[in-house]
Amino acid sequence: MKRFLKKTDLIGEGESVVRGLFSFAIVVLIAFAYSFSNSYFHRYPIEQINGDATFACDKTLTNAQFSFGLMSISIPPNDDEVPIFQLLDAQPLTLYIDFINTLFTCTDISVLQIKDINLPMSISSCTDNDSSLTISLLLPSHSINLQVFLSSTDTIGGLRIGLEAPGVDTENGTLDVNYSLDNLMFAQVLSISNRLLTQKPSCTLQLTKLINRTYPLSEDGTTELRARWLPSFDGSLDESEYKYATSSSTILSITISETSYYILSTQRPITDSDEVVFTNLLFTILCLEIFGLAFLISKLLIIPFVKWIFIHCYRPTSIWKWLYNSVNRSKELITRL
Repeated sequence: MKRFLKKTDLIGEGESVVRGLFSFAIVVLIAFAYSFSNSYFHRYPIEQINGDATFACDKTLTNAQFSFGLMSISIPPNDDEVPIFQLLDAQPLTLYIDFINTLFTCTDISVLQIKDINLPMSISSCTDNDSSLTISLLLPSHSINLQVFLSSTDTIGGLRIGLEAPGVDTENGTLDVNYSLDNLMFAQVLSISNRLLTQKPSCTLQLTKLINRTYPLSEDGTTELRARWLPSFDGSLDESEYKYATSSSTILSITISETSYYILSTQRPITDSDEVVFTNLLFTILCLEIFGLAFLISKLLIIPFVKWIFIHCYRPTSIWKWLYNSVNRSKELITRL
């Protein structure tokens, strides 16, 4: 057993049984460190994380760091970002308008695109039932001005404006970059409690490009570029109670435009594969050196100091006690004789 423990001595190179026992503790400590680093390393990206971090006290621990910035549309993007902009510009948008609590029907509605020359637009679909009217329009561009005409004296209780766009599956690019678009599903209600809409409501939709760049864990990995449209809504309503219809028609004005900036979100790993390997190697050497230093300090300072205390404090007392006992035994022996 002693021979086996000496063979396992990693600190003193096979010289001590005690250091062989401590070597097992070092192996256990390093094994836990390697397990933690491996689990932490694979907590990236956040889109692929399943569950909490069971290996740490912080259950939300991830190997990801983020940075955000507003970029001007007028500045040309990087070469690997050009395809994602092209996909966003080509993504078709469908506008949905729901007229709630109204008696208007599909025959009462028409849509115009406001330009230098007003152009009538075709309605993709229209349904009217249960006191509601729903239409859908396929937008020819992402910046457009529309006017929806409702030719009747009926009233409208509220509006719901929605935008939808289909996503695009991941496409492999030529620069080791994958491109994909998320689905767009947006809806906003325009209404006031206990009031009816004015006969000239208006609303504005602004679309902002949101691009997420996810760097790979390793240098030979593939960068992910995922994008979507981020809508913001603003509407104008009549603040006074609407009691009577004063016009034979209702005109809804909708303005859709793109902002002059886009949002660029970057996700990077805090620790890459090379850093994990180097850190684990450094931690292994550090553990061996710390334990080796502890044994060296014990050998040069602690053990000699304990021996000095034993020699100068404990041993003289024992000698005097032995002499004292020897004298008493001699006296007893002489008395008996």
